[in-house]
Amino acid sequence: MYSPELQNYRDVIVYTPPSYSENPIKRYSNVLIMHDGQNLFNPATAFMGNAWMIQDSLNPQITSGNIDELIVIGVYNTANRTYEYTYSYDPSEGFGGDGDLYLDFLESTVIPWVKSTLRVDLKRESLGILGSSLGGLISCYAGWTRSQVYGKVGCMSSSFWWNDQDFQREVLPART
Repeated sequence: MYSPELQNYRDVIVYTPPSYSENPIKRYSNVLIMHDGQNLFNPATAFMGNAWMIQDSLNPQITSGNIDELIVIGVYNTANRTYEYTYSYDPSEGFGGDGDLYLDFLESTVIPWVKSTLRVDLKRESLGILGSSLGGLISCYAGWTRSQVYGKVGCMSSSFWWNDQDFQREVLPART
């Protein structure tokens, strides 16, 4: 998928629940955008061969009725991951700061593609964003600064150390 916001390409992978192909008229409301899409399903594409294998967790939970059905949009990272998953430049690291452009890409390109391509009735309350490490940081930032877009946010092992703990010192207080 091309990102006009970042002027680059990346793969996007989609997980659909087991019933998606069984009922071609059913519409889905729960969508979760996950960063580092190459790490979600397949060890062959995952960093160091360690995939999250989220389908192995989701499928049995969905089919047993323990969780609602959802669609996962796995957005692959690029060589610019450390720039795209950070909202500010970190002088101690010497890089970062394209996070708002990355979130613009999700909002202006990925989400409209999801709405036009998949059978979804997407509302803020049922749209989530989730990541870990720098992906957790950009997810928290998205939830905090774009709460009109995301109703659910997952921030796993978030890199709150970024830019001398700027998220806690600057971002959180600015929106309270």
